[in-house]
Amino acid sequence: VHVTAFFSPEHGFQGEAADGAHVGQATDSESGIVIHSLYGETRKPGRAMLENVDVLVYDLPSMGVRFYTYLATLGLILDAAAENQKPVIVLDRPVIVNASDVEGGPLQKGFESFVGPYPLPVRYGQTTGEFAGLYVSEKDLDLDLTVIRLKDYRRTA
Repeated sequence: VHVTAFFSPEHGFQGEAADGAHVGQATDSESGIVIHSLYGETRKPGRAMLENVDVLVYDLPSMGVRFYTYLATLGLILDAAAENQKPVIVLDRPVIVNASDVEGGPLQKGFESFVGPYPLPVRYGQTTGEFAGLYVSEKDLDLDLTVIRLKDYRRTA
């Protein structure tokens, strides 16, 4: 594997930026690889950012709640990948609380934001990979999506 670029969500590449803090583009000090911020001036990878990328790998934790910016970032990555004909691999992680419970009403129309972009219940009862599959299906994206599921994962204890 030859890594050509990193993409960082809210909190930055190392997870050290404060909630809502602008994150700028940087370079990884160890590898010299550019880190494109997806939580600053740009939130969706553009054609130039993806030029030297053969495949995008999404590997971020999920809280399983709609008001988590990583979910919005995933949607925008999936959109950009479809637009630029780049495959996406989602490394499915267990939801920190659980991925079984669905709680709370859906986000009301007109209240969408980057913190809550989709009409989901507060706890939407899906892993990141399940959400990615639903997103691609609902938007009918022409996208090569692979979800790598966690071995022996059980939705409940």
